[in-house]
Amino acid sequence: MSLCFFPCRADEWVLKGISGYIYGLYLKKTFGVNEYRHWIKEELDRIVEYELKMGGVLLHPTFSGGKEKDK
Repeated sequence: MSLCFFPCRADEWVLKGISGYIYGLYLKKTFGVNEYRHWIKEELDRIVEYELKMGGVLLHPTFSGGKEKDK
């Protein structure tokens, strides 16, 4: 096991996720629910645009995406 005193590349998603969550809380508290929902919609639109251009985002490498028959 290696210790990482600086943020490791593998843990970068945690920092981005927490900072995005805190930003969302700030946005909702400061500007209201409608602005927060608009921000969420814009983020989702960017994800959809990326997936249409590059292909779907792989969330789990062992999931095939379809129904598998029982063996």
